[in-house]
Amino acid sequence: MKRSLVTVLVVLASCSQSWAEGLSQAELKVLQDISLDKEKLADARRRLMLTSATTKREKPAAPAAAPPSKTVYADRLAEVVRKQEGRQDVAITAPKPVEFSPCAGFKFLLRQDWKDIGFLDCPKKAADATGAQIAFADDRANHNRTWSLNGTAALVYSSLTSDPPSWWMPYYTSFATYVTANRTFNSSAAFVATDVEKLSYGAALELGWETSGGANYFRFRGDQVENNLKGTTSATATAEFIPVYYPLFIHYPIIMPGGLPIDVRFDPELIVQYAQLTGKNGVLDFNGRAQALRVGPEISVYLFPEVDPTNFLSRMNANLTYHWAYETYSGKSIDWFQAGITYNIDDAGHLALSTTYKRGRDEDTGTFSNVYRIGLTGKI
Repeated sequence: MKRSLVTVLVVLASCSQSWAEGLSQAELKVLQDISLDKEKLADARRRLMLTSATTKREKPAAPAAAPPSKTVYADRLAEVVRKQEGRQDVAITAPKPVEFSPCAGFKFLLRQDWKDIGFLDCPKKAADATGAQIAFADDRANHNRTWSLNGTAALVYSSLTSDPPSWWMPYYTSFATYVTANRTFNSSAAFVATDVEKLSYGAALELGWETSGGANYFRFRGDQVENNLKGTTSATATAEFIPVYYPLFIHYPIIMPGGLPIDVRFDPELIVQYAQLTGKNGVLDFNGRAQALRVGPEISVYLFPEVDPTNFLSRMNANLTYHWAYETYSGKSIDWFQAGITYNIDDAGHLALSTTYKRGRDEDTGTFSNVYRIGLTGKI
């Protein structure tokens, strides 16, 4: 049978002077004795195997490569805020998800409507939004005075955490309660048909999942809407899908070529809206029925100048929104258009002058509107 590895080493030791210089004659003699004794040779093999296995276990493992860092861009118009989510050192030491949002916790907002809030995790700065508006007009030719109020007050809670433990869990969660009022009163009976008295209140939940090129946001809202002019009350449910994709500049500012000092941002959404009367009398203005289901896209465009802070244009911003929807019960299409220009009076933008134009079916009541407003706005 084959000689053992130890026997081969002994033979090599006797033939190679350079190798033998490392062992004494006594050590060579011990090796020869072990190779000639089967029991000692078996014991030596066991000891050598045990030593080799121990060495392998004690060898430090190569450090794992750190995962690529992740970033999420908040809805901050010209000022894009980046938030780190998955730092390796935090992920190893923290027993729970770590809060990374600079806007975490509760906050109170005063804006004109939902389009001026943006994402709930970090809402738009006051300087970039359109606030709650109060306006007064005195039409002496027609002997008519008009008062109008349009605004949304919301209490928002948001949280942006590190990597969730499962892929299906959102990395960010926010919810809000809110009240929206839209009222217009005319003193002349000839213009009473243009009066508006709407009050809605409800709650919203917003969830976010990160993707390779951005993020996907889902917002769910439930409202109770009161149309006090018609004496009707309806319950509404709204679901919104808001994609963010940086390579195509979706929800990401575009710097205009040629050095034009204006940034542009496109915000597309897909919206599903359901409304149902809660009373026995009346119909919805969407379709003349007790129920309405609308499905369709919405596109918003925001413009904001990038100029020296001393330039008066730095206090201005503009927005335009168009929403087209297919009403499934009646088989007809309806739309809503609104635009606005805001000039901030103070640096923080809490007080401003705003010009707004709204035309189409009101998205809460379905009442047709065609209104210009110029007035003072307040934002928080």
